[in-house]
Amino acid sequence: MKQTEMINSTDNFSIQIDKLFKLLIHMQDDDKDFDEIKHLINRCISLSDRSVNDIYDWLKESQKELKNIFILGIFSYYNLLGLKDNDDEGFIYFVKSAETFPIAQIYLDKCYNKIFGTEINYNLPFIGII
Repeated sequence: MKQTEMINSTDNFSIQIDKLFKLLIHMQDDDKDFDEIKHLINRCISLSDRSVNDIYDWLKESQKELKNIFILGIFSYYNLLGLKDNDDEGFIYFVKSAETFPIAQIYLDKCYNKIFGTEINYNLPFIGII
């Protein structure tokens, strides 16, 4: 699955987010690293002919779909907007979408390991991962 086959500048926001979501799952399944995934996301955004802020604003307005909430978490996790101290918000987005999407559970685990939006608590077991 090539990213250029996935993203089309003529697609509306919803279709682009769907394609990005599927591509993120594919890359996670292929065990791509942090830099590769961040590069892919930035590349997809550049192919979309929309600014990262426009996409982020659309996602914020479209939080009825859990997939969009997960993508908001991705924006925070990879700091696509260049915001400081955005950890808590990203973590919360992953928590909201983790029951539905196993990939969100993977990112929650990454958040715990990096202390991203959370604190270390060795007394709490991590239950329910995939």
